[in-house]
Amino acid sequence: DDHKEAVETPDPPDPSLAPPEPEETPDAKARKRRQDIVLATLGAAAAEWRRVVKEPPQGDPDVIDGYIRRTGLGWPQGKTPPKKGPYERDRDFAWCGAFAAHCLAAAGLDATVRKKVMPSTYRIYDYASKNACLVKGEPVAGDIVLVGPKGSRWGAHITLCRSFDPQRRMVLTVEGNAKGEGPDGQRYEGAVHGERPLAAADDRTYRVRHIVRLPLGVFSSSEDGAA
Repeated sequence: DDHKEAVETPDPPDPSLAPPEPEETPDAKARKRRQDIVLATLGAAAAEWRRVVKEPPQGDPDVIDGYIRRTGLGWPQGKTPPKKGPYERDRDFAWCGAFAAHCLAAAGLDATVRKKVMPSTYRIYDYASKNACLVKGEPVAGDIVLVGPKGSRWGAHITLCRSFDPQRRMVLTVEGNAKGEGPDGQRYEGAVHGERPLAAADDRTYRVRHIVRLPLGVFSSSEDGAA
């Protein structure tokens, strides 16, 4: 039939009559911001782990020196440790905090906080105590986890939580200046994956001493140019 009845097309809906989009609540914005920080931090940590950062002489000391001088703590050479010169050999400097600072810098952690807070377990514990960011209970991904033997008041080593295994009560970590597992499954000293128990019967075993979740206010937002 060549004479088909015309079908009336309805008018498109008027956008002005649509209900307004609900505004994101402050709590939802904070959760989203925290998630972005965790993803950026652990993304940077994973990148360093995959590049197989090892202590010298097996690895390049300039990579570790970079965590200390450039992308992590930002400590100027000639005025600050290690030995006021570049990192050259294993044990020149305890760089676990510098590694964590490098990873947190990718999420926009303030340079002053990286420089003054991240170098040691004591500085982190002191800052967290004064700024109400010590966390009780179990860590979550992205938390700073200070570990150490029994009796170490503020811990002896700085790690980042990748995840928590509740069955084994074990924190899965990524950490620098430590012995652990690399991406090829081999164990070495450098930037590695590790496991740290919440509690341990052996006094010398490094277990969780403190969990720190830095406040959102010390991270720059993406609009401010965070990486």
